[in-house]
Amino acid sequence: MNINRYRRLAARIIRMANPSFRVNILTLLEKSAIFTWHLNLIRKAIPDFSIKGKRILEIGTGFSFSMAGIWWVMGAKEIVTVDIAPLALPDYHKHIFYKWKTVRYLLDILDGSYDKLEALVAEKEDVQKYLKLVNTNYFAPFDIVTDDYSRLGEFDFIHSNCVLEHVYSENLIKFPDILNKLSRGVQCHFVGFKDHGNTEPYESFKYSLSHDLVFRKTLYGNYINRLRISDIKNLFNGETIYEAYSDTSLLPETIHSDFQKYNNKDLCSDGLGFIVVNK
Repeated sequence: MNINRYRRLAARIIRMANPSFRVNILTLLEKSAIFTWHLNLIRKAIPDFSIKGKRILEIGTGFSFSMAGIWWVMGAKEIVTVDIAPLALPDYHKHIFYKWKTVRYLLDILDGSYDKLEALVAEKEDVQKYLKLVNTNYFAPFDIVTDDYSRLGEFDFIHSNCVLEHVYSENLIKFPDILNKLSRGVQCHFVGFKDHGNTEPYESFKYSLSHDLVFRKTLYGNYINRLRISDIKNLFNGETIYEAYSDTSLLPETIHSDFQKYNNKDLCSDGLGFIVVNK
């Protein structure tokens, strides 16, 4: 199985222009392409991995419930999705069905049902009926560190995509213990490390760690904690299924002394995917 093929497919679909909205609402098509890539990487480590019958926790809902819908199409039993901010507004729901029919080309890989996919589309005008159909509970605002996470129960699969880089570092160090308590199966996390919303992907390394307080107040959704691949690996102690670095020529000429403990390769962390198996 050519993993890079699905990675390229995901990237190509994500680049598709959708002029009908401005916020970053990932559609059923985009989320299915992304998870096709994730699924194939997971199966390199766990060949018989399946979503069927699983109780799933999504950390970081974002602007839509696309991922919950895809997992339901794949046979998930129940989905809980949480976000620190209530971004998934009802008005955004109809946009997730943009070019939805193209998802059928991924259903064989996802072990999904076309009948279920059509059932999703039948609820494109009513997000509450959609959530009931896909057996999904949404909690937002919900902070997995400060709120009572024990009321969520235990999960067979925990997933996050481009979330951990946004978590304040003093909170992120608590994630492994919390997630290990919530998990009775597999965790899968993908992390992006470039500066978000910035044409210079590593410009933030010009600034000190204390400048982080300014970033928290001014960058909002584009805030990143500036941890590197080495930090995440040491923190979670999972099994790496994907690892990528950018060219060191992208680094700024001056690196603040607070970050000179990293070598140039680590500073140019681009992406990391890892799993944690809890038995």
